[in-house]
Amino acid sequence: MAVVKITKRDNFNAIIEVLKEQGKDELVAFCEHEIELLGRKHGESKAVQAKKAENADLANKVYAILATSTEGMTATDVAKALGAEVGAEFSNQKATALIKLLGDKVVATMSGKRKLFTVA
Repeated sequence: MAVVKITKRDNFNAIIEVLKEQGKDELVAFCEHEIELLGRKHGESKAVQAKKAENADLANKVYAILATSTEGMTATDVAKALGAEVGAEFSNQKATALIKLLGDKVVATMSGKRKLFTVA
């Protein structure tokens, strides 16, 4: 049987319910602010969120590039094509990471020693 651990957020939510019944709006606002701070503490910074959004955009471009290929592309080919489209240089590692972001939309097959990526 799994033990349910009560978190700080759960405690603040329980306190908020009690305080609402008593009409203590100032203390409710304080508890809600504390919950917001917990979200920031365990959340992602704005820079990380911006980088994730940028990578998602690049992953969509990688998908479009792979969709044009009929026989598949290596990570090097994807990096070169993406660099030409965006106007920046990308490494094989970055191209592979962007391909992995696409998940099940892309299929990897081995052709000799080369791994070719195609749209599923």
